[in-house]
Amino acid sequence: MNTRLKVLLATGTALVVPGLVSAQDPPPTPRVLYACYQPSAGVVYRIREPGLPTECRSPVHIMFSWNESGPPGSPGSPGAAGERGPAGLACWDTNGNGVADAAEDKNGDHVWDALDCAGAAGPAGPPGLSGRQVVSQRRAAPNTGNLDFVSVQATCPSPKVPIGGGGSIMRPYGDWPDAVAIVYSIPYNDGWLVLAVETEQRERDWEVVAYAVCALVQ
Repeated sequence: MNTRLKVLLATGTALVVPGLVSAQDPPPTPRVLYACYQPSAGVVYRIREPGLPTECRSPVHIMFSWNESGPPGSPGSPGAAGERGPAGLACWDTNGNGVADAAEDKNGDHVWDALDCAGAAGPAGPPGLSGRQVVSQRRAAPNTGNLDFVSVQATCPSPKVPIGGGGSIMRPYGDWPDAVAIVYSIPYNDGWLVLAVETEQRERDWEVVAYAVCALVQ
């Protein structure tokens, strides 16, 4: 065979070889390229492409073909491990220079760590309470035989203010009187006001106790 043809065949991707069929899923059909070899001149020319002849120019020219892409090769061996990348920035390294600067030691302990990564202080919370105490005040009913009513106020010591309160109805010897009801129990000025009234007209001894829950509000 002519040397130029040998070189062409050696460097081509793959020649068509009938009968080689993969048992796995068929790969995409590769494009087939065609050419003719002219023995007398030792040259090769392409055919069956746009603008080219569809057959060899002479019956003595030898037509041959090859695939544009050959079968996949076997997987290559794993490559070497890459170099270790640079260390990431620490959360305290706010300027990203990789240096423990004095300004980045937020808590001043001379250690640059996660304790220096706290965010800015949040807004101040609502005023708190302190000095909680409960004060009480009692008042006896006049016992007039009519529908008596009694109001009494428990007052917080200054500068404390009421943050809650309530009231109760008592008899002098400790049990609960009947036919007496608390009409209202409300915060009033600097204390807690309670009003009670008899619901039946008869003589009885009873009293009202008001309670105020007091505290300092900062």
